Amino acid sequence: MAVPCEGRAYGCGGAWPPPGPSTGAREPSRRGPLFWVLTVGVVFLVILFGGIVLTGYIAGNKFEPIEALRAMVRVDKDNEILEEDLKSLKERETSEGKFAGMPDDQIREYIKTNTGRGVVGQPNRKTLVRMAQDSEPKGNAA
Repeated sequence: MAVPCEGRAYGCGGAWPPPGPSTGAREPSRRGPLFWVLTVGVVFLVILFGGIVLTGYIAGNKFEPIEALRAMVRVDKDNEILEEDLKSLKERETSEGKFAGMPDDQIREYIKTNTGRGVVGQPNRKTLVRMAQDSEPKGNAA
């Protein structure tokens, strides 16, 4: 039976170890000491260069863990403030009903139109909304 890779180097599709009596010895390494010296040197240079680049990046950007933590705390506080504002806005919308989006002057006109008399003085918004709600026309019970 002919082997297609006969006369060529092993690894041409044939099985490893090569056929024949087994001596238990492994194939000798084709890589000499110069290969290993160069490999170790290149790895050392890559690690050294990476450390220099990383150190320069940290020093150049003035990266400080304390500042990063402070920034995170500021963001948390900002989120808390926004959540409180949203909560108060929702409460205002539910208590003011349809008058929530109206400016004070428009509420004054609404009261004047429905009651026939204007608002006296400068009441606060809460009072204006209550007056407007009281002046709403009632539905006819027919």
